[in-house]
Amino acid sequence: MRKRQFSKSLTVLFLSCLLGLVMFIPVSADMGPKPSVRITFEHMDPDTLCYATLLSEDESTGPSSAGGSNYTGYDDAVFDAFAAYEDGDGFWFLGELWQVNESGVLAWTYYPPDRFKILLYYPETETFVSSTVHEDYAFDSYFTVDLNARSAADLLIAEKSYDHTNELLCLCVRILATFFVEMAAALLFGFRSGKHLGFLAVVNAVTQIVLNGYLNIVEYQNGYFAFWGQFFLGELIVVILEAVCYCRFLKTIDREVYGEAHSRAFYIIYAITANLLSFITGWFCAGIWPDFF
Repeated sequence: MRKRQFSKSLTVLFLSCLLGLVMFIPVSADMGPKPSVRITFEHMDPDTLCYATLLSEDESTGPSSAGGSNYTGYDDAVFDAFAAYEDGDGFWFLGELWQVNESGVLAWTYYPPDRFKILLYYPETETFVSSTVHEDYAFDSYFTVDLNARSAADLLIAEKSYDHTNELLCLCVRILATFFVEMAAALLFGFRSGKHLGFLAVVNAVTQIVLNGYLNIVEYQNGYFAFWGQFFLGELIVVILEAVCYCRFLKTIDREVYGEAHSRAFYIIYAITANLLSFITGWFCAGIWPDFF
């Protein structure tokens, strides 16, 4: 019986790896969360046409660059006005702009500039309004601009307004998704008694809360690349810790429930497979719901 279950576990592992390869091959290596800057404008008149951009201290960032254009859907005269704008501090227009009067939000979600100025343009009066210099402070940096408040030099002032509620929600979604995937893997491996599932639920809850909480802090402070570096190290540590716990305690539970236990290799393969499945699921979800994953 144990040999048959062991064979099934190897099949599950093989299918998981195959699924991962099938999913990764057509996927762009650039998939996944990207740094962003989001500006919310308070007291903006939705009926007064207004466009916005971030002027960059550097001539390029990601695919955006001075002299380039990712501009679509607006009057060419608007783009030409931005392109002709000359900033007194030498900041660059990178060809990105948004109409913001209706939404009240500028969301640069694909490699925004690190140091920037906010620039508004009102086509009806051909008027520009610029901000003081700001810089990103987190992987996802949030700012709020009160259009009724200006500096002594009549410049817009942006205040940091990190969306802790949204980030906490995203963290909870990632933890719950990982938890349910790994519990589903437990059922595939035949861990179906209340003792099995209760033990696995506690182990997975603790490891995923600690790991995801830590990674969220890393991502907030150091960004995308630091996140992935710590992610793989953290996942390796989690797999090792879970494998040790399973070899010791699941074996005891198996003897109590079934009168016999599996080999250590069985529990180690389960730990690897469960985490592999959760990784593949998370990667896939990142391509569909990048705001959460």
